Amino acid sequence: MQTFFHPEMPMSDVLKYNYRLIMLQTLFDIKMGYHPESTIKDVCDRYNVNTDLFLFICNIYSFDNYPHEDFPSTIPIKDALTYLLRSHEYSKKEIYPYVNVEYKSIEHLLPLSFKQKLKGLLDDFFENMEEYYANFVLAADNYLNTGKILTKDESQLLIEQMERNLVLIDIIIETISNHKVASKDVEQYNHLKYYLTFLKKDFPKHTNITKHTLKPILSYT
Repeated sequence: MQTFFHPEMPMSDVLKYNYRLIMLQTLFDIKMGYHPESTIKDVCDRYNVNTDLFLFICNIYSFDNYPHEDFPSTIPIKDALTYLLRSHEYSKKEIYPYVNVEYKSIEHLLPLSFKQKLKGLLDDFFENMEEYYANFVLAADNYLNTGKILTKDESQLLIEQMERNLVLIDIIIETISNHKVASKDVEQYNHLKYYLTFLKKDFPKHTNITKHTLKPILSYT
């Protein structure tokens, strides 16, 4: 039977199971250096982090079969939105720039027609992400400051933008994978594919968390 992360588990065990959750700790302002036997609840209490929110996100990111149909009622929506705002900002500053850097590093190797196609897909992706971020921040700020929920159309647009991001990542990865390259250039191509594959793995999890977090402010749910 699958054992998920729980409050009394040592925080160090979480990182042993999924080292990528180190980044998650950073988003919650949890500092490294706690005692190896400190439990998840101990560490969360020390840094004033909602334990249920931390566990909810850790489990979704770590276990594909984690049951998450209902957003835990013990999680304050303000805390969840604050986490998502920080997560979005981290991706904008720390992940997406590397995609552009790696694309620029291989641009001179690409045939003109393929370069135009790939550049168009990447531009479409980043443009969609910018629009999504702007809409998400507006929705979060409005709810936190005024309690305003989104209209049905606004809700649908936000969900569609999240789902379009997933589709675009798949198309971009497939486009790169189907393009034959000289053996001497494979490593450079693989750098770009690495960051895109990271996003491909991250997006469904992040989208899932976002949908559950936004339920209280989406009028169509």
